Amino acid sequence: MEWPRAGTASVFEAPHGTVHHYAALAVVSFTGTAFDPAVTDCRKLFPPLTAITARDVSYDPSNCSNLKGTSNVQQALDVLCQGTGGENEDGIHVKGIFLPSGAPLLNDNLFAPGDLLKGIRIDCDEALFDGSVINKNGLPNPVCTLTVELPWPLRGDERQFWGVEGGAIVGFTPVTLAAEVTSRENAITWMPLPPTQKWLNERLLQMFTEMTSQQDPRVLVRLKLAGNFIWGPQRTPKLHLDGEVFGRPADGRVDIGLPSGNGRRGGDLDMWFWLFRRPNVPGVGFVFEEATEVVEELSFPGADEFFEGFGVAGLAAAD
Repeated sequence: MEWPRAGTASVFEAPHGTVHHYAALAVVSFTGTAFDPAVTDCRKLFPPLTAITARDVSYDPSNCSNLKGTSNVQQALDVLCQGTGGENEDGIHVKGIFLPSGAPLLNDNLFAPGDLLKGIRIDCDEALFDGSVINKNGLPNPVCTLTVELPWPLRGDERQFWGVEGGAIVGFTPVTLAAEVTSRENAITWMPLPPTQKWLNERLLQMFTEMTSQQDPRVLVRLKLAGNFIWGPQRTPKLHLDGEVFGRPADGRVDIGLPSGNGRRGGDLDMWFWLFRRPNVPGVGFVFEEATEVVEELSFPGADEFFEGFGVAGLAAAD
């Protein structure tokens, strides 16, 4: 055998041929005369892929403070299934939604299109970063939208194609109203653009009546705030909108509980209301007071909704 040399010294050589790897399977003890019956198993046992459970999968909760202390997926799921998911997260909450008159914009209530012409104000309990509402180009981000549900089909050719008789409604098409959305301190303001104001005030309900033959139409409007994209108080997000609201009964309609929130940041606020044609009563004027009694009984279609929309305690008839 010729062994490599460097000068007069032999050179170290690693073994040639197949490389073998070894793993300890167990540890046994020998007392000198016999083996100890206690054997330490060194194998790392794991279930087959078809039998892996959530408890077998590790989980790192370092990025989720409400799951602190969990080490596997099963433990994390158990915390989430408790309903609270740990401590409530800090967030921005909606305190109220108002018309320019100061009257609240109530969920599932009736309003005339003219009530919206000067916009809507949403008040929150924390300061907002205006850059989350308006981008650097001065354009509104799609974080506060009003959507009108228009009947479908409207066009005559579509009705003919789908075999829909005149005046019938088989569905609705959502139309997002063009508006300017701004924020200042803790308030968001939605203001319809001039063409939108004109369309709301002069054409919407008239068109609805012409196409559906409904003399007293109700048009559904949805208001949405995107909680994941509204934050404050500075450029670096510290708090996100917790806009989740929950329904509750209120005098024949569905109200929402405010302030908003369910303890989880990023929740959207979703609510709706209806546009209707506020009736005109010829020869009768109204003086709103803090009275609790109606001096003269008045009755006409939509009367209850008409007076409720003003949010007054009572009314009296006047010449």
